Amino acid sequence: MPVTANITSLNPTSGTVGTHVQINGMNFVQAGVHAVVRFAPNQIASTVFSYTNTSIVVAVPAGATTGNVFLEFPNGDSNGKPFNVSAPATPTITSLTPNHGGIGTAVTIAGTNFGASQGSSFVTFNGVVAMVTSWGPTSIVAVVPSMAMTGPVIVTVAGVASNSVTFTVTAPSNGGIASPLGFTLFPFTQFVTPVLFNLDITNYNDLSNGSFYNYKVEEISAGRTPSCTRQIITYRDLGVATIAGSLTGTLSPVGADNEPTVINVFEGFQIGTPGATGRLFTIIRGLSLTAQNLQYNITRQPAAGPVSIVKVRLEGRVELTPYS
Repeated sequence: MPVTANITSLNPTSGTVGTHVQINGMNFVQAGVHAVVRFAPNQIASTVFSYTNTSIVVAVPAGATTGNVFLEFPNGDSNGKPFNVSAPATPTITSLTPNHGGIGTAVTIAGTNFGASQGSSFVTFNGVVAMVTSWGPTSIVAVVPSMAMTGPVIVTVAGVASNSVTFTVTAPSNGGIASPLGFTLFPFTQFVTPVLFNLDITNYNDLSNGSFYNYKVEEISAGRTPSCTRQIITYRDLGVATIAGSLTGTLSPVGADNEPTVINVFEGFQIGTPGATGRLFTIIRGLSLTAQNLQYNITRQPAAGPVSIVKVRLEGRVELTPYS
């Protein structure tokens, strides 16, 4: 007769999804075979931290409900022990300090039920994920992300969203203009009327447009040389991909041929993570140039992998028109 696995206790006996649970007992390894751990109603604990003949540590799987935990072997199941799956506590924001500021401002988010560490939790400013510099049960410090606009700040813990508190994003740097320029971005295809540059946020691979986009940057007023100081790119994380950005412009005609001098600045960089989280992220690149006839180009490099660019913003003393 096969030796029967026996669970003697669970520690703890209750918790939320993701809680680490130690299963104690005997005969957990049978003829070299390790068991599958199942939580009610029939959810496999796919995250296993340790496994010995007398002890197993797993994380409560998503979809688990209150009921018995047992081990499943090819020749039969162990006994079960009850585990109570509780709903995660709802995070609550009580205040933002400060409650207004520009891109890059460090904001202290006070509240409750944030969790001891960040883990998979995150903060958004009007839907844009922010970089977090510290995380505690009642206080988080997050940095206002580029591309953020005035709107709700929300903390999401274990998939549960908090209440929202409004953060006012003040005007970004825009080349000395007193108020935001309200940049509108255009693909290189000619449009009769301005349209917002907003690509497929599900899985955009640049293939339909030859893997590149062009923009022409015009002087903001007659006789004023345009200047581009940085590029702000919002993308959905579909994995690591290589992107290139370039700025091209001309200086006033020089030399005997009376031809303008062409200047080009270039930068290659990576976006995304190996985990392909699917979240929206924003990065700032410092590529800059002051010249006439500025043109901006963003390119997906060969074999770059999936790319999902949601929005591109150029900052500086510029305005944008379609480039064909």
